[in-house]
Amino acid sequence: MGGELIHEIVTAMAKRMTVAELANMPHYHPTLAEIWTYPADDLAEKSSTKGIRS
Repeated sequence: MGGELIHEIVTAMAKRMTVAELANMPHYHPTLAEIWTYPADDLAEKSSTKGIRS
């Protein structure tokens, strides 16, 4: 997850942005990393209810 945040901080530092300017930057959600967790969470939940070890 840190890799998904570092570009915002680096950009803010390079442009010497204020906190308000940083807050107004687009912040994308969900990220690709988050999208992969959704099916994994579903599979883990299904396997735990069926007694399958993950």
